[in-house]
Amino acid sequence: MEYYGPSTQFASTPLFGRAAAICELENIECNLDPYNNRINFKNAKAEERFTIAWQKAVAGSQRD
Repeated sequence: MEYYGPSTQFASTPLFGRAAAICELENIECNLDPYNNRINFKNAKAEERFTIAWQKAVAGSQRD
């Protein structure tokens, strides 16, 4: 299934992998494109949910 809504492209494979894990853990509706390190979201609400989860994950990793 391919989504044509909002998308986010990541500069590196490790960042993409982390983002993909967030999508899976948070049950965010998206299509993962590992060849281009891109995540295509079903809609703007899914992208918003991802952005919030991503910010929490980044903030959590900087506490160490």
